[in-house]
Amino acid sequence: MEAYDVAVESLLAAMLRSRGPSGQSHLHPIFVFTKFDSVDPKALRAANVGDAPPEAEKAGPRSTYAETILDRHLPKTMALVRSRETSGRKFAKPSFFFSGVRTEPAAPGRRPKVLLRASKGGRWEPDYPAHEYLSLLETLSKIAASR
Repeated sequence: MEAYDVAVESLLAAMLRSRGPSGQSHLHPIFVFTKFDSVDPKALRAANVGDAPPEAEKAGPRSTYAETILDRHLPKTMALVRSRETSGRKFAKPSFFFSGVRTEPAAPGRRPKVLLRASKGGRWEPDYPAHEYLSLLETLSKIAASR
């Protein structure tokens, strides 16, 4: 993870140094935790967080939850995102989203079974947290509208 942390931190540092389009003084970091349903609960306990993130409406606890995980695995990246010592562009407050599919508990020696739900079109699809994706789209819309 250290090599990934260095790469992400370097990319973000380069973005801070670039001028960007006129009038855009902030970069908006968005962290999407994908396949969160497959994270080993032992890893979450080791990070000292609960088995599931707080609901999207609980921004403070949700940010704390996400930052606790990121501080453990991407310390350089998070230090840069929190840094206020930059010249020129700065980071806006980060946004955090968690994606995964709901599963049935696995029988011994078997993989968990992905739960399905009926879609509006009458087809079946994995039971994923649609509210997370809608929240992400709302965040992107707000960023675009502020430009």
